[in-house]
Amino acid sequence: AVVSTQSTGENGISSACFGSTTIEASYRGFVEEQTAVNPMMKLYSLLLEPLFCSFNSMVDNTSLDSFCKTAHHWFAQNCSLMKLRELATNVITSPHLEFENANP
Repeated sequence: AVVSTQSTGENGISSACFGSTTIEASYRGFVEEQTAVNPMMKLYSLLLEPLFCSFNSMVDNTSLDSFCKTAHHWFAQNCSLMKLRELATNVITSPHLEFENANP
């Protein structure tokens, strides 16, 4: 099912980027579970969510050839050292980065 309403996650990313409410619910549940075990998962999720959203919007899975081409293009655009450094800097300086139970 395609998301009909657009809510935003903790880092301001629209839920529409997930493509379905099931994927979003699974992702959010996984992050919540893992954050309870390891508070650093919250930081990882803030780094991974924008990457997942851009991957989801750019990569075409209609055929293996199309998937390979678009995944390679996505990787080249989004996973360079400079882009990842920029993403990490934005996440760690974000006001959304607050841990309730940072000390286990």
